[in-house]
Amino acid sequence: MSSDGLFFSAFGLNVRLDWEGVAPVVALPNCSHPESAQIDLDVHLLGTTKRNGQRVKLTSRVSGDKAIRFRSYDTADGRVQWFASETTRGRVEFVIGDGAHDMWVSWSEEAPVEEVLSLLFNSMLAWAARFAGRTCLHASVVARDGCAIAFVAPSGSGKSTIAASLIERGYAGMSDDAAALSWLGGQFLVYPGLAQLGLRLPSLDALPRFRAQNSVITDDKRRFTLVANDAKQMLRFQDRALPLRAIYFLRRSPLCIDPEISPAQPADSLAILMSSLYPSSTRPSSRANAAHQFANLSAVVQHVACRHLTVPDALSKLPSNVEKISENLIALDAASAAHRIG
Repeated sequence: MSSDGLFFSAFGLNVRLDWEGVAPVVALPNCSHPESAQIDLDVHLLGTTKRNGQRVKLTSRVSGDKAIRFRSYDTADGRVQWFASETTRGRVEFVIGDGAHDMWVSWSEEAPVEEVLSLLFNSMLAWAARFAGRTCLHASVVARDGCAIAFVAPSGSGKSTIAASLIERGYAGMSDDAAALSWLGGQFLVYPGLAQLGLRLPSLDALPRFRAQNSVITDDKRRFTLVANDAKQMLRFQDRALPLRAIYFLRRSPLCIDPEISPAQPADSLAILMSSLYPSSTRPSSRANAAHQFANLSAVVQHVACRHLTVPDALSKLPSNVEKISENLIALDAASAAHRIG
């Protein structure tokens, strides 16, 4: 990091963070080094003023729950995407310019800066990747033996908890909440996000190695730092793009006694993936973009193993869940090797 900002890579985008004199008062998360000098996205932290210089004010009657608003509109400079997150703790606004080459961030004086940065790094950069044309899924991703494994599910389904348990067992983390995909060299690659993983307090009861680490509290999660390129570290991070080996459609069920994994039919897989695009709103998507995403995801279900993963709704079953996943991945590898030999 320099006095001029920070240059890093996330979700396949080379990002330059420019705070224009608004010095962050909290530590910035660890980021991957970009592989080229090209800048895909300029992020401008404007502080507690909007682009027009006016103070950001809370709307009236804001509840304690987070209110999320989104809209897109046309300007003289092209189509702009606007996003706002608002609670009694403050309001944060993001404006993404046409083509997703620029993003402006402003917030009210009540908003904690660490939550502003958490929203930026853990959500909005993935949104920008989607608007820039990448296919992004609502997923947590880990790495094993040079391949990426994605867990797709809505918020609160336990994606991060499954990923954390696998990381405690030697897997590497790649992305906590979004998987950015790109077709390259006859395979789909997953790009790493931030070297962080966010967990809610109940999950930490079953994750001793994470529980023993320092964390930063943002919103309703504790965010833990993962370490890149250090095989001795137990909480590792994979900071390079890897081919996508498998996708698990995660579902928790109170009726499930033991974890169950079954093949997902292509039509079912495509329907789930289309409903799992990140962000979930379809309003910013033009027909051409929607067709592009449909074509990409159609190719995903043809080239990537897709599985339904149903797990018991109990943290005590977490060890058996990850054991079942590891066994299934070994079986997938064996089947793939047999196919290549045949």
